[in-house]
Amino acid sequence: MEDTFIEERLAAAIRLSPSQRSPEVAVFIEACQLQQEVALARKKPGRGSTRKQQALGDLKLVRSHVLSIAPLCYRPGLHLANWGHLCSAANITDFEIVGDTGNSVMELLEADFSLGTLLLVAAGVSRSGPGEAHITRLLPVYNSMVEKLQRPAVAARLRQELEQLQADLPSRLLTYEQLLERFVMLAYQDCEDLAGSGDNSMEDDVESAKRALLERAQQQGSDFVVGYCGYELAAWSADYEWYARRVAPGQTCGSMAGSVAAEVVAPPSAFLGWLKQARQAHARCQAVLPGQWLAGLKARQEAALACKPWLQRQQQQGDRWQPPNQAEARRIRAQEARQAKAAADRSERGSRNCQKADWVHHKSECKANQQRTKGQGV
Repeated sequence: MEDTFIEERLAAAIRLSPSQRSPEVAVFIEACQLQQEVALARKKPGRGSTRKQQALGDLKLVRSHVLSIAPLCYRPGLHLANWGHLCSAANITDFEIVGDTGNSVMELLEADFSLGTLLLVAAGVSRSGPGEAHITRLLPVYNSMVEKLQRPAVAARLRQELEQLQADLPSRLLTYEQLLERFVMLAYQDCEDLAGSGDNSMEDDVESAKRALLERAQQQGSDFVVGYCGYELAAWSADYEWYARRVAPGQTCGSMAGSVAAEVVAPPSAFLGWLKQARQAHARCQAVLPGQWLAGLKARQEAALACKPWLQRQQQQGDRWQPPNQAEARRIRAQEARQAKAAADRSERGSRNCQKADWVHHKSECKANQQRTKGQGV
């Protein structure tokens, strides 16, 4: 077994008796076992060579990602191999060329929007790590996929393909709704990544992705995610305004990042509505969840409420986007500064711990840095 942080946690989890395992522990074990099963199967000669075997392997990987609370890369070599398969299928020539990955994957899906291709993309894109969304520009692709997957005719065909693929398995591993949610979550992860990179070139795609996640959470009755997304959308209105002011509220416009579907610019009242939904969901969470679980919601609530007076003024003045006045701008910028400081503090603590064992290149870099540091006597 590899001497990694995940291996140690997995060994400790397996030592627990089934009756002692929490649902989260059971999910962690299953996700790791699925990735290990696929890795072993693809090492055997003659296995994984047919399209069905490839699709089943990708399905198991997608299942492991759907189960995971956070991205889990238990077998980095397997994920690198899947990324290589996706690059070959989509003719991705250079990962470092801005937009090449997104354009190539979009062309692949336009040529073959089948279950096998969807599973290949869902399993293969796990290779792209944090800080790369502004280079890959996959967010418009995810939004397009989410929109297509909800078309009745497409959904009926793909549901049938998914059932046929799993017909010989002891139990069903993946539902159609979970496949859809995989792309919704990939889109949202790219939104978070873009926010961290400071890239504002895909604001309309960011809004579409956040709305899609909010809608899925509402359908499933997830108050925590509704609160999280509602606050995120309300706080994000300060960044959205610069783009939205160029287009009349409700007017349809093409996506700046090249999405297939046109976007409708949301007026200030829409953001106030999302804030209201978030506060109602937050209140329900406070009645049942432990306080430490709600710390993240509280921070996002503060950021969203900083924008509320500005949004209300715009709603009262014709529901059209206007720049914040001096007092409103000071309030919003002060909250953004507090958030930036909190994020920097979290990043500093994370770099001290340095427990990211997900990426082979990251591990080698960490090891090299540690050796250099030891050599310098620090």
